[in-house]
Amino acid sequence: MKVSSLTDIGLVRPYNQDQSLVKRYPDGSLLAAVADGLSSQPAGDRAALIAIGCVADFVPDPSKLQSQLHRLFHRCDEKIQQTAVEEPSLENMATTLTVALVISETVHWAHVGDCRLYLCRGEEFLQITQDDTLAGFYVATGKLTKEEARKDSSRHGLFECLGRGDAEVKTGSFAVKQGDLLLLSSDGLHDHISEEFMHSILKASELDLNTKLEQLIRVSKKEEGSDDNLTAICIKI
Repeated sequence: MKVSSLTDIGLVRPYNQDQSLVKRYPDGSLLAAVADGLSSQPAGDRAALIAIGCVADFVPDPSKLQSQLHRLFHRCDEKIQQTAVEEPSLENMATTLTVALVISETVHWAHVGDCRLYLCRGEEFLQITQDDTLAGFYVATGKLTKEEARKDSSRHGLFECLGRGDAEVKTGSFAVKQGDLLLLSSDGLHDHISEEFMHSILKASELDLNTKLEQLIRVSKKEEGSDDNLTAICIKI
């Protein structure tokens, strides 16, 4: 597998509250994660860093991956809360988190919040995770299209995150094959460019992985005026 990861502070924020991780295991499997600290609360960057630190210690057991991923997210949640108790100035800090673990020909994923996991397979481009936002709910129920949701103020209505003790962790798995691309992104990226554009860049065979991410971030930031931090990881199976 080939992998590339990029992050950018964006045009407005004074510091980057996104955190990401790529970890390769001796058996050839690969773990990728993106966390986006909540800017509406204190120390979102610290919450994201704590979550990614927990993910970095993850040791997968192929016989019980779904339950392991659930426990991993709950450990992240507990660690963020514990740190806030020890440092009261960090009270209410929280983060989103999306994780993808590629083992052999299967991707196992877990998700809380509005970072995303996509699958690009030739002419197919699928959003695997569902945003834990009002806009995500409206898309799922047919009230908004994806393109409408991308520009709707309800996309800021986040109702699941880590750090509050009651997050509903979603998990799943799907098969992949040689040539597939996985994209993990924070909302600073995917909220500012269409899926059609993202797909066109990802499937462009003349571009390497790093160039694909550079183009996605450049357009989202400079041409579409993203006012958030931007982070993306691309994995080629």
